[in-house]
Amino acid sequence: MASITASIDHRTTLLENQLRFFQSAFELAQKDPVKGYLVDLKYNNNTAAHFKDLLARHQIRYLTNNRDRKVDGKDFEKGTSIIIPTAQANYRLVKVIFDETKTYVDSVFYDGSGNSIAYLYGFSYASLKQGVDNGESDQSSAINPQAIALTRSNYAYLVDWRQEGAAWLLSQLLQRGILVKSASSPFELSDQGRTIGFDYGSLLIPIQGQPISADELFDLLQKLNKRGNITITSASTGYSGKGIDLGSSGFKSLAPQNALLLTGNGISAYEAGEVWYTFERQLEQPILRLNLDQFSRVNLEEYQVLVLASGEYTGLSSAAIERIRAWVKNGEH
Repeated sequence: MASITASIDHRTTLLENQLRFFQSAFELAQKDPVKGYLVDLKYNNNTAAHFKDLLARHQIRYLTNNRDRKVDGKDFEKGTSIIIPTAQANYRLVKVIFDETKTYVDSVFYDGSGNSIAYLYGFSYASLKQGVDNGESDQSSAINPQAIALTRSNYAYLVDWRQEGAAWLLSQLLQRGILVKSASSPFELSDQGRTIGFDYGSLLIPIQGQPISADELFDLLQKLNKRGNITITSASTGYSGKGIDLGSSGFKSLAPQNALLLTGNGISAYEAGEVWYTFERQLEQPILRLNLDQFSRVNLEEYQVLVLASGEYTGLSSAAIERIRAWVKNGEH
């Protein structure tokens, strides 16, 4: 109550301080050699929506990049990247989001002071040293970018592994017994006059050899495309414009993976919880959680993945450790 009363009594001073705070932001931005930040959102439809929502909630203005750019050796395509100008009222918060300060005058500071929020989201970004031309960019209004609608293919469907939802899609397909292959190297396809690049690990879902019909496969991919907001590309040919061809041995078939997570005394509950959440909520992939004292009862040969979060693992006997070593040696895990 004392704080509220004092705020009312000194409301004029507080409002003047707030006004000076935002006015000074434009003065600082004018002196800053960085005039904006270019952020690549191409492979992150869902995370991009969260990031744009963060900007909107803090009244941070951003623009849609309307031309292809190459900055600091990084490519930013028009329509799939945004520009956040530094010349705005929330200049200080923009700088915090992209803060890369590694050294401080004071050695005592909160341990999160130097953490870049942009790194947290995993976006590629670059600083712009020239002024932002509003004629080349327009104010973004869409908070939730949508993946390109899926078109039918008579040959195969492709998913770039750089997309944040690619792992979820792979999990959904393998759990349904769908044949999926993975690219061992990058390649490019030509589609209606444009070149589409695919990175290591990109998924190939052939029409032939599936346990379901071509129509059923298309319907399934349509549903997953909308639900996961993932861009799935239809291939009209098996020949690549550059890199490995779709029918080559450069694509390896993938098999379902059974995962096991050890928990219990001495193991970080935070990390184990994060792994559990990632598998069951984000990937929607079953994972067995097993306490250390139950490890001797499980048949390791039924699992292809063993997750060991940070911890001491003093509860594992020497015989159990030897079992793990033998399990790793006997297969590709």
